[in-house]
Amino acid sequence: MIPGSVKLPYSVIKGSAASRYDQAVNLLRRYSDVVLPKFSRRRGVKPTELEVDLWKTLPAKTVNFRLFRDKKVGCSSTDTLYNGRRVPTKFEIVIKGSPKQNCTEKDKNSLFHEVWHFLEFITSPKIIARTFSFTDNAYKKVMSFYDKFIYTDCARSPEVLKKNLDKLLMRKRPLEKVNILQELRYEILSEINAYSNAEKLAPEREAYLRFRFEEKLEFITNELKRVFREARKMDPSSY
Repeated sequence: MIPGSVKLPYSVIKGSAASRYDQAVNLLRRYSDVVLPKFSRRRGVKPTELEVDLWKTLPAKTVNFRLFRDKKVGCSSTDTLYNGRRVPTKFEIVIKGSPKQNCTEKDKNSLFHEVWHFLEFITSPKIIARTFSFTDNAYKKVMSFYDKFIYTDCARSPEVLKKNLDKLLMRKRPLEKVNILQELRYEILSEINAYSNAEKLAPEREAYLRFRFEEKLEFITNELKRVFREARKMDPSSY
C-alpha cells in the first residue's frame, strides 16, 4: 500500500490514466502561472519560496516533500526517499546549484522538469508501486542500465543496447523480463513527458534531442513485444 505522504488522495486523482496525466499538466500550469513572473526579478527566486508556491498549488496538503538547491549533485533530480522497509515516505526536488543562491532564468527549465516528475508521481501512485516488484539489488541493476545506456547523450548503437540488455535479462523468468522492460519503458516515457512539458514553459530543446529518447523507446517497446510473444508460447494462459 502506498502511504498518503507520497500521493494525492484517491478522491482527488481517481479516473483514467489520461485524466491523471491531464491533472498533472494542469497543476504544472497553475504552478508556472504563479512562479514565472517571479523570475523577472533581478535577484531571482528563493528555493523556499518556490517550495511554498508548489505547496499552495496542490489540491490536498497531504504530500511530504522538499524543494531545495544542492551544488554537490551531478544534475537536478526528483528523488523518492524510503524507510528501512522500503516504503516511500517523502520526495526531494533538487535543483543543482549553491544552497545560498536564488533560482534564476537559467534554472527555469530544470525546475519545471523536476516539478513535472513530482506531479506525475503524486497523481499516479502506480508509478511508485511498480518498483515494489523488484528487490533493492534488482532495482539498482535496472536503473544502472538505464543511467548508462538510456539516460545518456553518448552514442549507443542498437547492437550495443541489445547486447547489454540481454545481459540484464539473462536467466530471468518471463515475468521478470516483462517487469524490467516495462520499468525501462516507463522511465523513458516519463523523461519524454518531463522534457515536453518543461519545454512549453522554458524552452531548452537541445538537451532533449541529444538523448534520442524516441529511438530508445521504440527499441525497448519492440523488446517488450518480443518477450511477450515468447512468454505466450510458453504459457498462453498467463499473458
